[in-house]
Amino acid sequence: MVDLKVKTLNGMDASLSENAVEEFRGGLSGPVNQPDDETYDESRSVWNGNIVKHPALIVQCRGVADVIDAVNFAR
Repeated sequence: MVDLKVKTLNGMDASLSENAVEEFRGGLSGPVNQPDDETYDESRSVWNGNIVKHPALIVQCRGVADVIDAVNFAR
């Protein structure tokens, strides 16, 4: 299994286990994109082309429950 390397809000390096990401993904109704996914670049694009971010995960929430789960997971 490969851990997902992430940066915390305070700039510290951390890692998420593949199991943790898969468990999180399984509880959502919307898709979750990672950098190696085919749809990652499209899902991370925003209307302002000057903003270029590369998040570790992109959650495309399909409802309030997805938003709550994503925020709790991010914490």
